[in-house]
Amino acid sequence: MSDENPVGPVRPEVLCEEQAEAEFNRLAEANDLDTADLGSLASALKKVIVRSFKKGVLTLDDNDNPVFTPKYSDVKNPLTFHRPTGATLLTMDKKPDGQDFAKLFAVAAELTRTTNQAYFARMDVADSRVVLAIVNLFLV
Repeated sequence: MSDENPVGPVRPEVLCEEQAEAEFNRLAEANDLDTADLGSLASALKKVIVRSFKKGVLTLDDNDNPVFTPKYSDVKNPLTFHRPTGATLLTMDKKPDGQDFAKLFAVAAELTRTTNQAYFARMDVADSRVVLAIVNLFLV
């Protein structure tokens, strides 16, 4: 019997838990996010984001903007998420009620300054989970 992992090689973590937590705290502080008393939603978002830091698919640039490199999607271009503005919030008003994911993908496009919202709709669900965690953290 082989000792190999049946789903492929096990990839080592890039950051340990403490380093990933420190990066999350740096992200929160740089964006004036109150994480002292996280509710269950924000705690779930934090878990996804910290795990992404640990895997190395999420980093912070020199301006403390999160930079996500999709791992499972066809396109692997890094996405830099900039601080939200009033225009970010107004983007949600352009979508009809009941189109919650369309609204979130529109916000993702605004935050990343990407003109093609369909890019996010075609993204693998595992990569989308990270994008949506970042978007929702900015909106909490």
